[in-house]
Amino acid sequence: MNDTLKKMDRKNLVKWICVLLVPILIMLIPVQGVFTPALRTFSAITITAILLFAFGLLPNFIVAIALPISYMLLNVAAPDVAFAAWYGSIPWMFMGGFLLANVLERIGLLNRIALWSIIKTGGTYSGILWGLTLAGIILNLIAPGESFVPMAALSFGICKALNFEKSRESAGIMMGGFFASWFPTFFLYNPTFAIMPSLGKEVMPIQVTWIQYFFNNLPFVLWLALCIFMVIKLCKPKTAINIKDYAVEEYAKLGKITKTEIRSIFVVALLFIFLFTSGMHGIDVGWGFALIPLLFFIPGINVGKAEDISKINFNMTIFTTACLSIGYVANALGVGQIIADAVLPMLQGKSAFFVIGAVWLVCVVVKFFLTPLATYATLTVPLTQIALSLGISPLVIYYTMSVATTEILFPYQWALVLIFMGYNLTSGKDFTKIWGTKLIMSFVFILAIAVPYWMLIGLI
Repeated sequence: MNDTLKKMDRKNLVKWICVLLVPILIMLIPVQGVFTPALRTFSAITITAILLFAFGLLPNFIVAIALPISYMLLNVAAPDVAFAAWYGSIPWMFMGGFLLANVLERIGLLNRIALWSIIKTGGTYSGILWGLTLAGIILNLIAPGESFVPMAALSFGICKALNFEKSRESAGIMMGGFFASWFPTFFLYNPTFAIMPSLGKEVMPIQVTWIQYFFNNLPFVLWLALCIFMVIKLCKPKTAINIKDYAVEEYAKLGKITKTEIRSIFVVALLFIFLFTSGMHGIDVGWGFALIPLLFFIPGINVGKAEDISKINFNMTIFTTACLSIGYVANALGVGQIIADAVLPMLQGKSAFFVIGAVWLVCVVVKFFLTPLATYATLTVPLTQIALSLGISPLVIYYTMSVATTEILFPYQWALVLIFMGYNLTSGKDFTKIWGTKLIMSFVFILAIAVPYWMLIGLI
């Protein structure tokens, strides 16, 4: 045990040396041309923060608080630029989304929908995965981008009911549950996607309605189905199983739908109407996520509780906003234009397939070192400028980035996946097999299905 601790201490020591040494080396680079004193300081601060995020040496909350304050105090950016992200809808949208999910999970509505879906699709192995898929779509309609926690618990409960230990079969259910919980967000609007248009608006403002998002990403309904089909084929057990009785029993425990659930459905319906009619009222959909969940607490509805507020993931909200700050400050310093000017000559005259394939590949490679949010903060502005220069809608770039940043080979690359891995029912070998297969499928799907579709509807 002492040897293990010593190894950990040495490993952390090396990480801290990197964190301290890299910004020092950056500050020693001579200032010249486009590499201004402000840009040099920005690079030192930002890379230090990214290394701390990547190495996990400090809580993300601590780094996220220090990042915009450092930009301001070291004269890299004015306060209205360093903290510009707080003026927009993104942080408030995230808090509202967490609140919505917390209420619906506590009252049991999310679990009711998930179990109902399993019952309707049968209790076979493939039926379980298609049931999780149906549940994921429904849950992302009522709580966009917030269904992964109840879906992880449900997937684990199914594995336990089947007496699955760590195995290929349990890996299929857990990873299939994750795909079902997140991949509907590729065609159903979600708060995370909104980060990219928010960053890119400094180059070209684009407002996407719920209907536009769905129409533009219609092929990804097929992508979700293909991913689930892949899991079924890779992980299907040798002997037949049936869990329908378990699902019926668990559903019966919930009893009849309660008045509390009905009042909650009313609030969810208002949110859905707001999202569906965003093209008519013209209000940023993020403000709907921010404000409508507050209705849970008004007299007459009175569904929300103090515990729903206390369980809001404020750490994630602040981390997200800090990543946005990187993008806003970088744009103010002209970093996006510098990168675009350097990369654009290599893409001029190339086909849309080459450009989109290159964007996908860059995001996948960068994702090995950065979180999805940090990847958005780093690449959104320059890629937006490149897209405009090439006559491609920035939306195509955002859609590609949204998919590419979910391509991983190791659990550490994505915090949400760790929720499902935390149940310890998926081996590293099975994880890499499933996600590696999906990575190859993703590249083919983007170029063979998504790009031709985007060309057909005029985005390219």
